Amino acid sequence: MYHVLWTFVRWIRHCFACRTVAHLLKLPLVPVLPLRLCAVPGPLYTVLMGYKESSVDVARQRFTRIVAAHFAHCLSQHGAV
Repeated sequence: MYHVLWTFVRWIRHCFACRTVAHLLKLPLVPVLPLRLCAVPGPLYTVLMGYKESSVDVARQRFTRIVAAHFAHCLSQHGAV
């Protein structure tokens, strides 16, 4: 059990955006565990960018549903739901 927990903790990282915002706000970093890695460019990257930056409301709603499905899948796989 300890080895599995250590392996899990070892993979927790801080992303560039988190480090930048924490530095600007003068706040400590907190661990970030990615739900899924994505290639740039790639299908997940396209969805995340559409969710974040689309100027078309209908597109943002569609991307929101896809992102929510990714979260739901991850949470259900780890027994959090």
